[in-house]
Formats: sequence, C-alpha cells, structure tokens
Amino acid sequence: MAKDSGVKASDLIVGPASSVADSIATFNGTTGKIVKDSGIKASDLIVGPATSVADNIATFSGTTGKIAKDSGIKASDLIAGPASSTADNLVSFNGTTGKLGKDSGVKAADVVTGPAASVSGRVATFSGTTGKLIQDGGTLLSSLLTSGGALGTPSSGSAANLTGLPVSTGISGLAANMAAFLAGGTSAQLAAALTNETGSGSVVFGTSPTISTPTIDTINLTGGQIAFPITDNPSSNANTLDDYEEGTFTPAVAGMTNAGTGTYLAQTGKYTKIGNLVCYSVNVVWTAHTGTGSISLVNFPFTSAATGVVPAIYSSNLSFTGTLQAFLPANTTIIQVENVSSGSGTGGVAMDTSATIRASGQYFTI
Repeated sequence: MAKDSGVKASDLIVGPASSVADSIATFNGTTGKIVKDSGIKASDLIVGPATSVADNIATFSGTTGKIAKDSGIKASDLIAGPASSTADNLVSFNGTTGKLGKDSGVKAADVVTGPAASVSGRVATFSGTTGKLIQDGGTLLSSLLTSGGALGTPSSGSAANLTGLPVSTGISGLAANMAAFLAGGTSAQLAAALTNETGSGSVVFGTSPTISTPTIDTINLTGGQIAFPITDNPSSNANTLDDYEEGTFTPAVAGMTNAGTGTYLAQTGKYTKIGNLVCYSVNVVWTAHTGTGSISLVNFPFTSAATGVVPAIYSSNLSFTGTLQAFLPANTTIIQVENVSSGSGTGGVAMDTSATIRASGQYFTI
C-alpha cells in the first residue's frame, strides 16, 4: 500500500548515465537538479579541523596527507622572496615592511660563526685558521682601556692613521716648552724651547733675512759682497761703518761769476763712498763755454764737510800762470780751480773757452 512521501518529483536530482565509484557528484548546469561525476574521489579530499583562525595557514596533521590542521602561522606573516636568487646566498629584507626578501649577495659559506656561549664584554678572536669561526677570547675589552676610554700602553702598533692627538698632553719625552712650539710654531715659542741659543728676536733663515744689531766675531763672505741700503743709516758710533756706495756722476765746468753753459766732448765722473769718505775722479773736456769768472768743477755727488785740497789735478789747453791747484770749499759740491805763483797768494783761473781738466782725490762728506 503506498503513501504520499511529501517530496515533489520536481525537487528530485537527476544523476548521470554512469559514474565512477567513490567519485564526488557535482552539479551539472545551473538548475540545481542535475548532477555529474566530478572525477574527484572522496578518498582524495582533505579533512579540515573542527575550528581554525582566519588567515592562518593550514598544515598536514599526521602522515596520511588527508587531514589538515591550523598551523597557527598567519599568511600575512610570510616573507615574499625575490624573482631570482643565487644558490647559497643569504636572504635580506627588501624595504621596511619586513615581508619582502631579496638576495643579499652574501654567501652563507662566508658568514662567521660564533661560539655556543660567551662572556659579555670579552673580545672575540678567531678560532682556527678558516677565518669563519670566532671564539670568546677570554680578555675583557675594559682591560685594554684606561679610564675615560683612552688607550693603554700597547706593546707595539702603528699610529699612521691617528688624528686629533693633543700635542700638549699626548706626547711624552719632550723638552721643556717644546710642546707649546709644536702646537703654535712661533719664533718666541721656539726661543723658549731652546736652551743654548744666543741673541733674541725672530728665527732667521738663509735667504734674505733681516737681522738687527748682531754681534759677529768673524765674517766669511763666500759670496764676496756686502749690501748697504740705498738710503744710509748714519751711526754716531765711531767704530761703525754705516754706508758704502759706488757710482757715477756728470761733472761740468761753471764760471764763479756767471755759471754759463758749455759744449762738451767728455763729462766723466766716478766715486766710491765709504762711510763719510768720498773718493772721486773726473774728466771734463769742453770746446766752448759762456761762463765768466774763475773756473769751478760742479755736480759732485756729496756735500763736503770741510775745506779740502785736491791732491791731483791736470789740465790741457787751459790758460793760467804759475802752478795749477784746486780745493773744495766746505759745505759745497764744487771744486774751485786756482793758480799759485812763487812768493804770492792764490788766484782763480779764468774761464777758458775750451780746455781739459782731470782731477782725482777724496774728501769728507757731511
């Protein structure tokens, strides 16, 4: 006897014409009323855990490969690797997210391996000869330093790359005041550091030095020259040579009444001044002259200090009587030419239109 099942025929699912045993059925189409063989065996499905945390990675539970469990590791915590890498190279972070890795370029084989245990503060040393193992050296770093972090007294070493060494406190064994000279480099500091020097003032070097009032026992002039300033520096000390000068000048003849002008064939004058003594020689040859009165030689380079006699004078074609002589009046730069006759006084030699006069001698200057 049949009864009403309450299930409509239109709600039934129609299966496929054939199927493989143990395969899972899946819908065929969108009606929800037709199923097909999915080709996936029910025995190949993985059974998940009763509960899990969202975003956690699933891992196998046991060895059947069919049961999964919650690994406790979030997928968002995984590090993404680079597109390519070199075998045996270490991974380093790429960026600041902590989620991207890159090839560091450092091989794992080049990494130095530390000891299993060490004491804090000790210096690390190599263990063996591979250069890849370090060990606790057993020496505290603090024992190598003095208070304040300064180096102690090493048995050896090179200071080639040290900078900032304080000269005043960082170098021992220096003579008194030498540290100050090394730091400052002045002449006064060097003088303070020397113990057997003589004199005072600035340090003097060999090329063109300026020295004030030195006391020298003997001078050996290997260059053969002594240079005096262009403008002399007179000294009141009778034993001081304060000037030396050599030069030339242009002598001329002039009338004592009217100087006039002359036409010359020669006007040569040379002098040497040693202290206040002037040595000179002149040669004047003229062929015409407009001066009147007695003849004088003019244009001497230095003013005479006192009247002096000219020891040597020569003339040619000059008209005069008696003996020719000459003298320098005091406080002038001229020589007056005179003649003297036996038993009579001197008199000036009148200007001649043409003649030659040569003279040499010396006189004291102011």
